[in-house]
Amino acid sequence: MDFRPKKKREEQKLTGLYQNYNRKMYAWAYRILKNDADTQDAVQNALITLAGQLSDLPEDEEKLAAYIYITVKNAAIDIYRKNGRDNKLFLVLRQNLELYCQSNQ
Repeated sequence: MDFRPKKKREEQKLTGLYQNYNRKMYAWAYRILKNDADTQDAVQNALITLAGQLSDLPEDEEKLAAYIYITVKNAAIDIYRKNGRDNKLFLVLRQNLELYCQSNQ
């Protein structure tokens, strides 16, 4: 039986996940995002998600790796989608500004 306080056990489990999977998590996210800053954000978001689910994580190593992979993939896709929306908005605003400038000449 583990008598360490729950918070300490969870902190150690999260630290272990990071130490064991941080390179894989980065590689998985980078394949989708192809950008260092966004990849780091995706890994951080995935770790935050995993931190909230520590008690529900699978004990089996293969299942755990798959669970972490899916969490990272989803975090990366969220960022990819957000960036796409931001880029589309930027293009629309730029086009509107160009039209406005042309009409006021």
